[in-house]
Amino acid sequence: MATTTFTNATDYGPDDDIDSSVTISGITVSAVTNIRLEIDWTPDGDCGGDAQGGECTVYSPGDGAYYSVFSGYSQSGTDARTNTLDITSSFPEGLNGAWRFNLQDYDMTGCFQVTETRIIVTYTAVAAAATSPAFLMFVD
Repeated sequence: MATTTFTNATDYGPDDDIDSSVTISGITVSAVTNIRLEIDWTPDGDCGGDAQGGECTVYSPGDGAYYSVFSGYSQSGTDARTNTLDITSSFPEGLNGAWRFNLQDYDMTGCFQVTETRIIVTYTAVAAAATSPAFLMFVD
């Protein structure tokens, strides 16, 4: 298996409703075996925030699919954290393009901050070799 990581390392916030997009390109959906959605964020307890009122939903491009990384009132505490979600089947046809991570604070403290969002795509090594420039030099 091979993996490719797509990242948005832009800081967003502090705010109550934050969008961070990660763009995937060059991946063939039929070769995908796993998609891991990751968000690094903080509720910033120094500002009065608490993760308890937080929710993170990721929207895939094109087909309207969405994934709940975590739901409202399922988190707690004021420390920085990384939350992840693995998608292991039923991959969206609209895989390539901008995926939108949406982090919301229902408590409205205005303290949430996103430090980085990532999508790690795992796919079959055969698919990776078929698109490798070194491999393509030897294929008629």
